[in-house]
Order: sequence, then structure tokens, then C-alpha cells
Amino acid sequence: MVIIKMTSKKSGKCCIGKMILPAIVEDIKENGIKSFTIEILGSFRSLKHLNHAFKSFIDEYQSLDPEKGYNSEDDFRSSPKREFTEEHRRKLSDALKGRKLSEEHRAKIAESLIGNKRPLGHVASVETRRRMRRHHVGFLGKKHKQSTKHRISNRLTGRKRLPKKGE
Repeated sequence: MVIIKMTSKKSGKCCIGKMILPAIVEDIKENGIKSFTIEILGSFRSLKHLNHAFKSFIDEYQSLDPEKGYNSEDDFRSSPKREFTEEHRRKLSDALKGRKLSEEHRAKIAESLIGNKRPLGHVASVETRRRMRRHHVGFLGKKHKQSTKHRISNRLTGRKRLPKKGE
């Protein structure tokens, strides 16, 4: 997901967008796409970060001011947050229960998750990774007591094992 900035070479007005807005489409039709410069301001993995950056860029470039930009307050209302009633939630839940995804849909989901080790887009900082590494090293060279081994064994009994690399 990216945020772009389109600037009119003629008027100097800019538009910060996650999508192209109707106001700028009129100018593009009138003056042609070559009368605009387009630059990517940022790329984001999560919608939360995208929306936060979108608001920041609009403030930075003052594109809500009609003298300086094409953006309007309506740009923030493109996806309103909706509160569902308990009845509506129950109906949605009932409607989606037992739904089977097609093989094609499942393949697309699987493909989109390849290489995504942290599905929520969170990446641990270098400092956090260093602390995690240091914490895990503390058990190297030590052995579990027999009672601990027995507890671990009981807890894992009946679980499927993941295939080892190369199998």
C-alpha cells in the first residue's frame, strides 16, 4: 500500500492520495497527465500505518487548503468505522459458518503469506532481537531434568509433528 503525491506543474497544487480523487481527475482531463509530477511518499504494510502517514502527509503539504491542494475532509471518510449490533454480529457469524473457500482462493491466500513470518506486519527492533537472542542462549549446554522431560512429553503427546526441512 502506497501513498502518492501528485503535483500540478501549472498551478502548483498537490494531492496526497491512496487513490485518485475526482477533483484532480478534472485537471488531468483538462491539462493532461504530463502536466503533473507523481512521486511515491511511502510504502506501508498495515492499513493503520498507511492511514496515519496519510494524515501526516496531508498536514505536511497543507493539501486541505484549496489554494495549495486538491484534498478535502471527505478523503478521511472513505472507510468509516462501523459499530455492529449484537444481532448483526450473530447474523454475520451464522452466514459465514461452514463456508468453504475455493481452491483458487486458498491458493491466493497461501501465496500472499509466503515469507511473511509476522502476519501482522510487526518487525522486532534490532535491540529486541538482540535481547531475545541473549535470553535463548542462556539454556545452551544445560539439560532438562527428567521430570521436566516427562511434562514436555505429556503435553506434546498426540500433536502432529511438522516435517523437517528437506522432507
